[in-house]
Amino acid sequence: MAAPLAELRTAKMAADEASRFVGGRIFSVGHSNNEADQFFKLLDRHNVKELVDIRSIPSSGKFPHFKRGALLQLCERRGISYRHCPELGNKGVDGGILALLATEAGAAALEKLATTASEATHLGPKTAMMCAEADWRDCHRQVVAQRLLEQFGVIVAHIKRDGSLEHHPQDHLLPPRYLGVQMGPAPAPRFASAYSAEAFCCAEPAGLLEGYSKSLPGAPEPPPPLALEVGAKPKRRWSRWGRV
Repeated sequence: MAAPLAELRTAKMAADEASRFVGGRIFSVGHSNNEADQFFKLLDRHNVKELVDIRSIPSSGKFPHFKRGALLQLCERRGISYRHCPELGNKGVDGGILALLATEAGAAALEKLATTASEATHLGPKTAMMCAEADWRDCHRQVVAQRLLEQFGVIVAHIKRDGSLEHHPQDHLLPPRYLGVQMGPAPAPRFASAYSAEAFCCAEPAGLLEGYSKSLPGAPEPPPPLALEVGAKPKRRWSRWGRV
């Protein structure tokens, strides 16, 4: 007896969904202003067992449980592996994430992330890349996600504040601070300054840079802080934690 039409549609939808992840799947998450327990509940919900920290500086002035040492201990207690990956950060060299992805180290780090994603099974443990911003649209995670999709066919599922998922859209347009052009198979030859007001994404407060040893060999010293024009007001930083 022929299967009911509804069952056929369900099977087709499942097959279509599976075909989308032919290159693998990986999660993206921002620690935002979550308490530690809230953050790990998000990871547990999606069976994340490896956390790849792509912050250039793995620290947080407001939320000390997201400093590298504290976060590593919290992960170990929960059976989650943790590694810091500054090669996929957004600072350290002129050009930020675009320049890093154009280096041998950045390209290798991206490929390693893609390999990890492709090796994950449907029901097995998963990997998540983490930065600070709550919304991936406010973060350089969107650039990493775009490259994983374009170069390796890896689908990135962004974990939202409520634990639900948003798949990285195939037609996503990167914002003007990422040169205002779309990233093709190869990096663009010209890069905007990583320290410009527009491109200084995912940066911790300037005080955290003091005394911090850069993880990338040969990275230049950061330039002096940008001077504000007379009467100009600094941008508010609350949106990185609050926007959903």
